Amino acid sequence: DVELNGTSSANNRPSNGVFAGIRLSGGSVNATNISLRALATDTTADVLGYLGGNGRLIATGTLDAQAESKGAGVGFYTFGGRVQSGTGMNIRGSSQSFYGIGFASDTRIINQNTTGTTTGNVVMTGSANNTSFGGVALFQAAIENTSADGGIQITSTQGDIKANFGPTSTITNSGVGAVVLSAGPSSASDNGAIDGTNLSMTQNGNGGIVLMTSGTGNVNVPS
Repeated sequence: DVELNGTSSANNRPSNGVFAGIRLSGGSVNATNISLRALATDTTADVLGYLGGNGRLIATGTLDAQAESKGAGVGFYTFGGRVQSGTGMNIRGSSQSFYGIGFASDTRIINQNTTGTTTGNVVMTGSANNTSFGGVALFQAAIENTSADGGIQITSTQGDIKANFGPTSTITNSGVGAVVLSAGPSSASDNGAIDGTNLSMTQNGNGGIVLMTSGTGNVNVPS
């Protein structure tokens, strides 16, 4: 197993090459189970919690990640590269004034065990303490769960779920679990909208697809 723990107190980006609490640039971390905890503590800087630049987090078992920016950086952000588990993943990202979770540049997020039976769910929970941004933002990503017993749950506990940028992002599920997108506000000023303008969703199992908001925000239905 591998545990990754990183904290940055940098007050600007870059600061002596520091972009995030943990930065994985072009490299690969491979293990049975991966645990990641990343934190950027400055309350004004655009330093990210976790930054994956064409890097690869590959777990044949579980992948559990929690990343936070207390300032103006994304909590958990990857562009390009791959985030993979074999028996389920749980990604949590939060930001004080930017996106909680962001995936861009054809990032691949997949639950697929290459050495045994794939099981488990793909779970993502994002939070953004700024109504101009989203708890979860899909700039360009392919999210997939190949598990026969699993589903995909993407939740924004504060802020919108945004998939209205650039090239189309995709969500594909093969299991009996549902594909659930849920945006729920924690304040009256937070609409909790879901914008799936540039999102394509495929459910190959029998769990269905659920889009759910608990605020006043609208839902732009994905294709």
